[in-house]
Amino acid sequence: CEDTNFRKCRTVSGDVASLATLGLSRRVSSVRPAGGGAMPPAVVGQIELFDRVGFGGRSQRFSTAVPSAGGLLGGQAESLRIRGGAWQVCDGPNFM
Repeated sequence: CEDTNFRKCRTVSGDVASLATLGLSRRVSSVRPAGGGAMPPAVVGQIELFDRVGFGGRSQRFSTAVPSAGGLLGGQAESLRIRGGAWQVCDGPNFM
């Protein structure tokens, strides 16, 4: 999704060596398991964010929704790995 305020959300189901390819380099502010609706999908898996391109540097791993950048490498993610399921990755807080 992308709205008129330049907010972007992308659904990702595989590793992304450079978030620049999605227009999200150093812009990830919220992540959540993809699935739509009120209930999360049955198989969630995990997402791991890295502060360098190519899965390098510091990383943080999550298995639940994170609505704000405070827990997402301070909004400095450059790459990510998906370990099961699909995830929505957004450049705005609260999945906007």
